[in-house]
Amino acid sequence: LIGSQGVSTVGPKGEKGGTQKGDKGILGPQGGCPPPPNNGYAWIDNDCIPGWDPLSSDELIEIWTSGFFGVDAYEGSYFAEINAKTVFQHALIQTVNVTNNTQYKLEFAHHGRPPLGVSFNNQMTVEITGDNTNINLGPFTGVLSGWTVHDHTFTSSDTELTLTFRSVTSTNGGNLLDGVKLYPTS
Repeated sequence: LIGSQGVSTVGPKGEKGGTQKGDKGILGPQGGCPPPPNNGYAWIDNDCIPGWDPLSSDELIEIWTSGFFGVDAYEGSYFAEINAKTVFQHALIQTVNVTNNTQYKLEFAHHGRPPLGVSFNNQMTVEITGDNTNINLGPFTGVLSGWTVHDHTFTSSDTELTLTFRSVTSTNGGNLLDGVKLYPTS
């Protein structure tokens, strides 16, 4: 998820700094894991999506391909649905290494899930936490007409942060996420 065209990013825990190039957006399954079908979705084991963990008992992340139900990815070929398969207050979580006393910008794209006969509550919050950091953002409401890009600039008080993208409801549907980036501002 973290990484995009030439943006200096902070990767998963243990992979500090660097530049990831290419049109990545939400990274699809890695390490020989099967991708979702064209114009479809799949519940992918979290081990296949490097650096990301779901907050759900089944440890699955729902990945959609660009164009599924008329929703094009904000970046790349894939995006995630936060409220996946089970009725549970879902979240997608990533822990990253950062530099203490450095200003960072977090950006992400949020889209509402199309109703498909059922109306979804497309609201989520974002948490940036560490030993000395506790930032709570939102709630954000995903609109159905397109991606909304949100950003927040802050100064890190830690060397390790956890980013949590959390649904505000426990329904099994809603909150599409793509284009997550965290990078130093200078």
